[in-house]
Amino acid sequence: MSQILTTGQLAERWHTSRARLANLRSQGKGCAYFKLGRRVMYREKDVEKYELDRRVAVEFVKPKVRNQERFVNKFENGIDKAGEGW
Repeated sequence: MSQILTTGQLAERWHTSRARLANLRSQGKGCAYFKLGRRVMYREKDVEKYELDRRVAVEFVKPKVRNQERFVNKFENGIDKAGEGW
């Protein structure tokens, strides 16, 4: 059986407020939940699925070096910006 989280526990986990979670529920957004009387509860496996579904993978792109050829030539020849050697 998966663990059950209260609104307060989920708010703490996500570093947000209980009011924000209530707002998401009223908009039909956010994580799946159920109610026991007036209490709103979340299953931990539903929370984990929600978090994984919103994961954003970031791909590293090597930045381009402006004037790379000039930079390489200066470095190889030992010439700094003032035109003097190292």
